[in-house]
Amino acid sequence: MPDVLVTGSGPSAMLAALDLAEVGLAVELVVAPGDAWPDRPESDPDGVIAAALVRIAAPVSPEHSGFAGAEPTSAPRTAPMLRTPGGAWSRQAEPEVLGIPAQPLAREVQQLLGGGGAIRAWLDRLTPLLTVGKTRSLGKLVRTRIGATALSRLVEPAVVERYGDRADAVDAAVAAPGLNELLTRAGSLTGAALAYADRNVARETETVPTGGWLSARAALLERLALYAVVLSDDAAVVAREGDAGWEVERASGAVTHARGLVIDAGDRAGWNEGRTLPETGAAHSILVEDQAGADHSDLPSATAERVHAEIGIEDPFAAVPSADAREADGLLLIEFSGEPWSVRLSASPVSASGWTAQLAGPRVGPRGGAAEAAELVRRLDAVLAESGVERAPEAEWRVRHDVAAFATVAERDDSDAELTAWRAEEPERIAVGARLVGGDLARAFSDADREATALRRRLTGISD
Repeated sequence: MPDVLVTGSGPSAMLAALDLAEVGLAVELVVAPGDAWPDRPESDPDGVIAAALVRIAAPVSPEHSGFAGAEPTSAPRTAPMLRTPGGAWSRQAEPEVLGIPAQPLAREVQQLLGGGGAIRAWLDRLTPLLTVGKTRSLGKLVRTRIGATALSRLVEPAVVERYGDRADAVDAAVAAPGLNELLTRAGSLTGAALAYADRNVARETETVPTGGWLSARAALLERLALYAVVLSDDAAVVAREGDAGWEVERASGAVTHARGLVIDAGDRAGWNEGRTLPETGAAHSILVEDQAGADHSDLPSATAERVHAEIGIEDPFAAVPSADAREADGLLLIEFSGEPWSVRLSASPVSASGWTAQLAGPRVGPRGGAAEAAELVRRLDAVLAESGVERAPEAEWRVRHDVAAFATVAERDDSDAELTAWRAEEPERIAVGARLVGGDLARAFSDADREATALRRRLTGISD
């Protein structure tokens, strides 16, 4: 029998399997066809994802050349193009922190805000600090220091894209940790943005395997095979706690006994094509029971979810002579039925037209805002039309429903406390995946490594 059964093959779960197999534990990994991996660069402010990819790609012996395609490539996200009040496009000035400009009188800032708005932002340098480091809301902080125009035109598009909510509902300590403290020292928000510039480059860095995420997945499967990890397509359906570990019923009717259990909660949702309803990013569900038969299946749930969609479009910058427009994405904030939607316009080698529009909807409760397929497509069509972008001929929507990032410290802390309490119920059962940590893949990798290390220490007798 395996020492540990891993219920799915998302990236966090597979890295946990590697942690366990490397110390000689017998591991079985359920490779489910529905397990979704990322398909684009992921935020990696501390280099956690890059380190994981280096580990996956590394040679296994002096004679081995490593796993080509799994090596990381990292780069900071560049500032997007934003629309000016007159409808033209202008590159957002850098350095900036979620749209907060470090140089409020820069030419790009004046183009986006107008002369009056830029002067209002510059007056931040002269405004005394009345509530030093105590403004919790990012929206209130920005509005007070550099004005409502800068908030709506520079900051809100980036905040809505990342969090699915207005800046008033997002904590500054979550959006830009340490910015409030720098404000205290610099004496102005724009000065704090300048001092935050190097840290912001790290926070905006994204990582992707050189050959794409599927190359990293294939390399990780090969590396797991070197440690004799057993791969199976027989899904785990029910896990019952016993005196000597877990008794797991499989989809085939077979029963597997394991000392430890790793539940794959899912990292990323898969895309649904056309007019089908989007699925959540959760991996295959498993019923978990204790020795008394009580149900312990419910994982700590995501506090909010969002719809993500993309579609091929015609060149949105065809009438724009600036080279910047060809090199940077366009970013728009669209108000639809009182809800904020973000629209990112990007060059895409996989789109027949060469361009895609990526839409991200507002935060809703878990599945609370799910719409019927036809209604959802109607909303997406309306948001795209409002953005003034023309869809490519015969282009179809791709849609997924995924976890929203934590927007407040309280939301993050409550989720962490719920997850800690769930894990304390049974130390030989862990759950991993970005859905447990606000959709943050880098944090999910760190979390999976920590939990798998603790589990292997218990199973090898190093700790209780």
